Order: sequence, then C-alpha cells, then structure tokens
Amino acid sequence: MKSFYTAILFCFCLSANAQIITEIMYNPPESGQDSLEYIEIYNNTGEVINLDGYHMVGVDLTFGFTPMFADQYIVLVGNETAFQTIDFSIPIEWTGGALSNGGEEIALLDPDSMVVHSVTYGSSGDWPSQANGNGYSLEVCDITGDFNDPTNWGFSQNQMSVAQVNGITIFGTPADPNDPDCTPTMNTTVTVGEITETDGDGVLTRLGETVTTEAVVYGINYRPGGLQFTLIDSNNDGIGVFVAADDLGYTVVESDEIRITGTVSQFNGFAQISATEIEVISNFNILFPATAVTELSEDTESQLVRFENATLVDPTQWTNDGSGFNVDVTNGTETITMRIDADTDIFGMGYPQGTFSVTGLGGQFDSDAPFFDGYQFLPRYVADISPYDPFDGGGGGGGDDFPNRTIAEVTTVDVNGVADSLGVDCTLTGVVHGINFSTNDLIMTVIDADNNGIGVFNSGNAVGYEVQEGDMISMTGTIGQFNGLTQMNPETVEVLSSGNDLVTPREVSELGEDTESSLVTLSDVVIIDPTQWVGDGSSFNIEATDGAISYTIRIDNDTELANMPAPGEFLLVTGLGGQFDNSDPFTDGYQIIPRYAADIEMVIVDDVIDLDFDSSISIYPNPVNQELFIQSDAEIERLRVVNMAGQLMMNVRYTNSYLNVSDFPQGSYFIQFISGDKLSTKKFMKF
Repeated sequence: MKSFYTAILFCFCLSANAQIITEIMYNPPESGQDSLEYIEIYNNTGEVINLDGYHMVGVDLTFGFTPMFADQYIVLVGNETAFQTIDFSIPIEWTGGALSNGGEEIALLDPDSMVVHSVTYGSSGDWPSQANGNGYSLEVCDITGDFNDPTNWGFSQNQMSVAQVNGITIFGTPADPNDPDCTPTMNTTVTVGEITETDGDGVLTRLGETVTTEAVVYGINYRPGGLQFTLIDSNNDGIGVFVAADDLGYTVVESDEIRITGTVSQFNGFAQISATEIEVISNFNILFPATAVTELSEDTESQLVRFENATLVDPTQWTNDGSGFNVDVTNGTETITMRIDADTDIFGMGYPQGTFSVTGLGGQFDSDAPFFDGYQFLPRYVADISPYDPFDGGGGGGGDDFPNRTIAEVTTVDVNGVADSLGVDCTLTGVVHGINFSTNDLIMTVIDADNNGIGVFNSGNAVGYEVQEGDMISMTGTIGQFNGLTQMNPETVEVLSSGNDLVTPREVSELGEDTESSLVTLSDVVIIDPTQWVGDGSSFNIEATDGAISYTIRIDNDTELANMPAPGEFLLVTGLGGQFDNSDPFTDGYQIIPRYAADIEMVIVDDVIDLDFDSSISIYPNPVNQELFIQSDAEIERLRVVNMAGQLMMNVRYTNSYLNVSDFPQGSYFIQFISGDKLSTKKFMKF
C-alpha cells in the first residue's frame, strides 16, 4: 500500500496545490506517553473543501463533515485534552494509533482512498534532531518543495503558550503559519564552555543545535538502561549528558575521554547534550580536583565541587526513598541542597553523623524560567563523604528495631485523641526547644523544621542527657501518651549538633491538638483573674482571654516565671503547646507553657491619646442597641472594649467597620482603638 502512495506522491509534492501536511510533532518530551503528538494540515487549494470521508494513514482517523476554508489550518491530535494544556486551538482527535518516534509515512487520503498528500519523515540523518524529543515540532520550509527531503524541514522557533513539559520548553505553531528555522543541520565541534553559554534568563543560547565536543567523564551513570552522566573538558567547563533509553553502546567509566555528538538541550535549567553518538578517545585521564564552595549557582553546574565542615540540617530528610532524595547541609552559616541519587552506593546507607566534607557534581532543578534557582550537588559515591560515619541504629537508633520516623508521622491521633502510634518503637530526630521541666526526670520538647513537636519523658533521666535548647538530637524509644499528650519514652539520646536555629512561633487563635508540642504565640491576651498568678515558686495555671476565647497558661515551677510577680494587663504569650486531659476522649485540657520570662511580653500602648488619630475616628449611633458603626480615615490595627469596672469585654483585630454589641448588658463602655503606639478612646452607652 505504501509503495502505491509513494508512486503517486511525486506530482503532489511538486504542485503542492492540495491539502498538505505542514507540521508534525512526532516525539514530544513526555515520559512514555504520546498525548501531545499532533499533525497540522493546510488547505492550499484556494477553495473550500469538505473533508467528509477523507482519512489518514499513520494514525487512525476518518473525517466526518469538516469544511476546510481556503488557507485554513486544522490540527489532528492524539489527545485533545492533553493538547489543549499547551495550545488553545481547537483540534480534531484521531481515534487510534500514534506517530513513530523513529519516523514513518503519514498521508491524507480522499474518500476514494486516493493520496492527497503524503510525508515520510525521519528522526536521524539530515532531519532536524531538535524535533526528536527535545521540544520542537517539524515544520515544512517550502510548500512548493519536496516534502520527503529532510532539508526542506526545519524546527519551529515559536514557543507555545505553556513554557515547559517535563522541564523542556515546547516550540510549535499548530493551526498557525509556520516559522521554522531552516538552517541546514551542522555538527559543529565546540568547547563545553561555548555550549553552556546562556542568555539573561539562564536559557542556553545554542539550544537545539547539533554539536560535537570532547571532554572527560566524571562520576557514574545515573540512568541505567540509558545515559545520564557529567562531562568536564580541559578548561574545567562541565555539561550533562542524557539519553532516555539507549546507552549508544557506551559503558560509563569515570576518567574516559570521549567525543560526543548530540543536540544541545536543557532540562529544568540544567544544560545537557542529548547524545546520538559517543566515541571513546582515551582512558584513565586525570580529573580536576574539586573546587571548595560555600554556595551553589550557575557557576557550579556540572562542576566538581566540595562543601566543607558540613552537618545535616535535618537527618529525617535522609529517607532512602524513591529515585533519590534531597537533604540540606550547612556549615553553620550557609545551607545548600545535596541530592542522593538511588543509583549511587550511598543510597540505602545511614545518614552521615557529625561534621564531614562532601564532594559532588553541581546540578540544577528549576522548573520555570528564568533558570536561576534550584541548584544542588550530587555526591558520586561513598568516598565523596569524608569522614562518613553512617547512622546505623546502634546506640542511636535507626536500625530494624527502631526505624526512622518523622515526628509528624507518630503524632497523629484518632477521633478520641488517642495516639495512633502508641507502643511504636522508632527513631526520631529534631531540635530541643525549651528547658527540662523536671529536676529529677527528663521532660522536654523536640520540634522538627516544620514546627511539628513531640514531648519527651524519661524517668530519672536514665539516658543522661543534659537539656540544651538548640541541640539537634536523635532518640530511639517508644511512643506513649500521658494525659492526652503524645510523647516519646527514649532509650537513647544522641546529640547530633548544637546551636541550631529554633522554629518561628506560629501565631494561633485557639489551642488544640494541632498546637500540641508546637511553639505557638497568643497575641494580646489579658489575665482574667490576676490572683491566680501565685508566684511562690510552685506550678500553677492561669486563665487568659483575648476577649473572645479563654486560654489556659501553665506556669511550671522549673521556669523562672514561677517566682515572678504577675505581668501587666495585655500580654503576648509564647510557649509550647501542652495538654492535660486525664480521661478518654483526650480532646480537652489544652494549654500553652511558656519556657522562660522572655516568652511573656507586655503589649505596651502609650496611654496618651494621639489627638490626630483620635479625631480621625468616630462612632455612631450613641447610645446604641445592636450595631455600633465605626468611621475612620486612619488605619486601625485592633480594638478592645472595657466596661466601667475595668473588665475586658472584647479584644479583637480590626476587620469590620462595625461591632455587634447586642449581647452587652446595658450600661456605659469605653472602646479603645490601637494602631502601633497610637491610642484613641471613645465612650458609648448600650441601651
């Protein structure tokens, strides 16, 4: 059948006075999918043509009633829904089949199965390599030329509406006139530095060009079954190499010098060559020593770099899951991202303890232009971490008996507030927040980087840990619960590092299960009954309110606050979320526990009325029965209402231009408006 098409093709290619195939997206940059493939057909007859009964070869499609006007383009797609995520034109979806990534014949036939137009495209030789998985469509250069001549096809220069798919920019003009780059494909031998030049947005200036370069292999193959490795040339300039599912007959060996030909491409900002040919020039070449760095940038991409005096920011990031994982490392001042790929011999090992130096190849994973973010580096093998003292579960946990878990994983509860992980043995890592709330035992709180916390209790402090706020520790033990508070009963405690930053307190308007063992702040509250603050060195609870909700503040006798006098009226209270509920369901008894005196701050407002601020605010009606309206030309941050006995009736952030006072008892009240250190006080009567 195809020989018949080819035999009669010649006349159509010369005249091109028909419905012609002008654009083909045969290998879009998708992972094992064909959903973005498309074919563009152009009506070059100068007349209206009804395609009813016309059909395709190469994909399965028979047209219904389809008028095609002179100079109109139509687009045929494999998946209409997917296609419209990258282009807003309205396509026609074929009913079956897909375009071959290696090239094939596609044809439009009339109702009598006579060939109207046919193209046999290819993916190698003189066919533009940019269209083979690199994000570009094929576009015909001259509609009067030979459609089977690869030099009559270029690659689109027009970026489509959605910038990227799988990190690769998409170019095409479906349903619009073509704008191809028809420059003949040339294999130009260039240096790696020339290949990796970028514009002001971090986009490669040679993107889509076919090039040849010579350089030395660094590291391992990160893509078994295909190729993914790093090349660095004699100028110490580096670039990635990528082939999805073909090793081109080459086995990656570090220190090989190779000659490589391929298309310049970019994946999530990372410069690479999509290789088509590899030739080994020599073996056992000397590698450049790693460059010491304290930050990652465009300059470290595909470079061998070293980060010294490193510690893990959060060992729970060391998951040994998936195709690899990211962990943050810090030298105490700067923090950078390290990528552990599943194809390295590091994957599956315990996290490195203590301080170490780490060497790796610079990478990037930035999904949006401009590409100036997402920098990381990838150790090649175990020897790149020195010294490597892996955390293996002995003495500090992490083994089979005490598997690593995150604090968030073990602190979930059921509908009755009972810990889901009761009795679970595990290893937890986090930073100590606060003091030891016991003289003889170990009672403290450990919080991770996301402000997920857990209580810690060890009778008699048998583990011998001296509590120091800011210590990052690893604990092995069993999950328990005391009066509703989820906690770990540790068997071992190991200090990983000291002086770590604490989390930023989370401002909350109520206490509950989600505040338990987290660092939280209550803003602008007052003590309801100051006599509850005994200040005699014992532990005591006080009730406070923001005018709408009451809160329990727990003053522990191990804090300096237990011996201090009651603070002033309006307070900003920071502390650790707690719970003391001695009966199931454990859904009550939530508290906030300040750690030290600095956790309670007086909210000071100048008691002198600001005349300009005061004159800009008015209230009405006065007297009022239900709604008191507020009119102001100034910004108001919050307001509070106090009765004539000095009791706080309301204390809220200012969000509405009126207050509902219908539930207030009859009488006179003061309403105070506050903005920074400005104060305005008005008096109103409720009837």
